[in-house]
Amino acid sequence: MPASIPVSAQEKEWLKKLIYDKYKIELVDSYACQQLCAALEKDHISISYNTIRRLFGIIIGSPDSSRFTLNTFAKSLGFETYTDFQAYVASYNTDYINEIWMHFRLTNQIEWDQVEDQIKHFTFDTWAEAYQLKSMIELTYELKNWEVLAKILKTSFLISDEAIVHYRLYVAVQMFYLEARKNNQQVIQFIVANANESWIIQSIIFGFYVDEEYLNGFCGDWLEACTSSLATHFTLFRNLLLLQKAVNNQDEINIQYYYQASKNTYDAAAHPVLQARFAAWTYILDGDDKPFQAFTKDAHSFADTLAFTVFFYRLTYTYGKNITDFDFIERIDIDQIPIAINIHTQHNLNKLYILQAHYWHAKNNRRKARYAIDLLNPKYIISSELDWCNAQIKYLKSVYA
Repeated sequence: MPASIPVSAQEKEWLKKLIYDKYKIELVDSYACQQLCAALEKDHISISYNTIRRLFGIIIGSPDSSRFTLNTFAKSLGFETYTDFQAYVASYNTDYINEIWMHFRLTNQIEWDQVEDQIKHFTFDTWAEAYQLKSMIELTYELKNWEVLAKILKTSFLISDEAIVHYRLYVAVQMFYLEARKNNQQVIQFIVANANESWIIQSIIFGFYVDEEYLNGFCGDWLEACTSSLATHFTLFRNLLLLQKAVNNQDEINIQYYYQASKNTYDAAAHPVLQARFAAWTYILDGDDKPFQAFTKDAHSFADTLAFTVFFYRLTYTYGKNITDFDFIERIDIDQIPIAINIHTQHNLNKLYILQAHYWHAKNNRRKARYAIDLLNPKYIISSELDWCNAQIKYLKSVYA
């Protein structure tokens, strides 16, 4: 049996539009599907009534369809194949968005209805939509239309694969971090005002761009202002970062408050970075290594193990614990690195090499420390940890010059 082909929400909307243009049938219920089935039969095209209902979500079932069915649909609408239909949709959307941008720039005005009409079907299955959203955000900011900018960040997108989409949205929203780093108070206060109602702010801007160097600046302000939880494990994330801020400030009252809050909201199924942060603070503050042992006794993917290791060791090392207390860092097998890894995993590898160099230096093994330093590739360092990484690399290279 041939494999089913996934059909994006945007492609379905286009199919509906073109079906209406040709057959004047609006696919909103089973009766409309029955009408379409009869209309297709008049054109000597056979697609079953139930297939049409499943494809357009009228009944419960897999929304995917066979290549044959999709090609048949495409031919009924004037395309040679479904691939040709997809190419038409992609080209039309890009060209139309470019024209909208030109209109906005020429008039110095942004109309939310036109923006919403374009972005409400974004799935970010490709990078093109991420860069379109990036352009939209930056143009809206350039024109200082804060109302439309807030609506963009509060849009509920049709996301299919959250892990992939996170990395694409990371690029789309980078302007907010860059402007905050410049102490742009308009942008900082904009995030404060909208964080409680935006999944993108909580999951992407905070998740990727909370810079620990600025916990006593804009990052702390953002986290303190955000008391809702729209992103998975956001409350735990917030508690752990505000705990770190309290430790930095030697604020005993808030250390106790956010440490207990972190314990109350901890979930062993949280992202490895959150597990690492929690394990680090229980060890730093209480000498309790049980969360560390709980993670390291089980098997995990290379990326998850790497993420946990570098966050745990960086925090414990930074906050005064002996980096050689645990030998788990020796067990990361770089021969297991997948061939294709993203920029964030590349960045974590750099942090691993930095921390391994410190570890082997503390154990007086200069050969292994130098080997770790030689593995460093400064091209792969993400912006929110650039200062820390550069400072460590400078120090290590001065010791091993």
